[in-house]
Amino acid sequence: MFGATHWNISVGFRSSLFLLLLWLPNLLSAVELDATKLRAAFLYQITKFVSWPDSVLSEQQALNACFVGQQVEDLAALFRRATEGKESQGRALQTLYFQKWQGLHQYQSTQFCHLVFSFEQGKGFKLAQQLSESQTLFVGNDVVALKAGAMFALPIASNKISILVNQNMLDRSQLKVQARFLRLAKVWKGAADDDV
Repeated sequence: MFGATHWNISVGFRSSLFLLLLWLPNLLSAVELDATKLRAAFLYQITKFVSWPDSVLSEQQALNACFVGQQVEDLAALFRRATEGKESQGRALQTLYFQKWQGLHQYQSTQFCHLVFSFEQGKGFKLAQQLSESQTLFVGNDVVALKAGAMFALPIASNKISILVNQNMLDRSQLKVQARFLRLAKVWKGAADDDV
């Protein structure tokens, strides 16, 4: 059923995926589960297993999920629709979309993104990390994101989605991720692990 590294999205697996993602039945009604829907589902699921410092996320605050780059505009829109009216750990979710990292930086100077997802890495992750003081959960789509400083990556290939974790970056952050979620992830060990 569940592998330590990959979740195979096949006909036989859909029943297991339903059990894991009961919170999002509207996303799973389509016959084909595409990458955008899968990533939206897994991003929401991740928020249920992460604890942020009280200084940036009190019980009364909404959890801000921020998406950066033109490639993730559809993902941001889908995430917003799918999580509307839903909660994560008793908190409402707010979805924010920025075409460029500059928009995120301007927002972070007065507000706060608790989760940031982007396909675009480069200097963006590093600048955003400096601004967030290691209190933002950074997620990308592949190993390149982990190299740039993301804590998690959600690559999809051959109808399989993987959860990769940059344990070094996670340990350096002020975030706490439940062990039962980390057991589903594969630890990325650096350049030697790039073929994942």
